[in-house]
Amino acid sequence: MCPLKKLASEGMSFEAFQENVRKEITINQLRSREIGARIKVSDQEVKHYLETEMSTADRNVQYLVGHILLALPEGADAQIIQQKSAEANGIIEKLRKGADFEQLSVAHSEADTALKGGDLGWRTLNQLPSLFVGAVKGMQKGDVADLVRSPSGFHVLKLIDSTGNEEAHTVTETRVRHILIKTNELINDEEAKNRLSAIISRVEDGDDFASLAKSNSKDTGSAVKGGELGWVAPGLLVPPFEKAMNGLALNTLSKPIQTQFGWHIIEVLEHRTKDNTEKFKFEQARDELRKRKIEEETELWLRRLRDEAYVDIRLGMLNE
Repeated sequence: MCPLKKLASEGMSFEAFQENVRKEITINQLRSREIGARIKVSDQEVKHYLETEMSTADRNVQYLVGHILLALPEGADAQIIQQKSAEANGIIEKLRKGADFEQLSVAHSEADTALKGGDLGWRTLNQLPSLFVGAVKGMQKGDVADLVRSPSGFHVLKLIDSTGNEEAHTVTETRVRHILIKTNELINDEEAKNRLSAIISRVEDGDDFASLAKSNSKDTGSAVKGGELGWVAPGLLVPPFEKAMNGLALNTLSKPIQTQFGWHIIEVLEHRTKDNTEKFKFEQARDELRKRKIEEETELWLRRLRDEAYVDIRLGMLNE
């Protein structure tokens, strides 16, 4: 149905709809100014939240773990221990190359679950042997843990599946350097681009980028480091710079790029993938706490508005 016809069927004109949207935007802006600017969430609050509420959530995660035990006889000598350790590490290597866990369990395991393919069944962390918890908690589905040793022998663990578990969060970081020329009363856009083009030619002719950055770049913080900005995660740099950086092949120079800071040439040195799970969870927790505080403060704000609203109704005026 056409949006205008839908509005008409609900008894609302387009002009009335526009007015409602305008009022809602105004109220949201007022609320943001009155409440949002005052809301602060400290690192300590986030840490406490992660240690309490998030750890409670972890207890609800269930793990399906495969287990192979290579038992050690009581009083085993060094030779037997070495043989069992080598056998267990050989099993781990086969599993990481794609071997079938159940078959290896039947063939090698001396645990009670061997004939069931080593399946320990669905368990929470609290229900797993404490020896296994540290290894299992950091695993993703399909992972095979490093060898675990106990007085009873060597344990091979594989996380077959899990429920309610959070996947790892990774980001691609970029190691980048640049040279910045700022515009001013003496240097306009054209002059800045010409200076950078000349620097590009010098680098292509064999001059050292770092030396040129130290002597030419107006970003004093990075100039002393040869133009290096270090490892940067997505979203940390201004959009025009990041867009140009992401479009570059390694060890190639960009053409002059303009941002609000001036004109740049950029060189990407390396990329790396970094596990950002802990930081990601920390920021998620901060956002959650901020939302809670905003909701609580909004209720108080609305209550104050209602309390402060004063309507003077006089019966005599109603009769006029």
